[in-house]
Amino acid sequence: TYQTDSMLHEVGNLVKALHEAAGVMASTQVDFAEAGRNLSALTGSNAESLMRLSADIEEIKSLLRDGFRLSSN
Repeated sequence: TYQTDSMLHEVGNLVKALHEAAGVMASTQVDFAEAGRNLSALTGSNAESLMRLSADIEEIKSLLRDGFRLSSN
């Protein structure tokens, strides 16, 4: 009947829309995973830079102490 055909057509459209939505969700998930990896790499890089900066500051402090003949306390 017309009603059954119409309902089947609507169900088919819904299935198609769900399939497309699932594809978009999968693509978005891949993008978020890549963003997470990039953020993790950036965080690691910043941590290394901070450690080098800290070591450089300690060296400058040591040189200033030696240059001004200050105690190491």
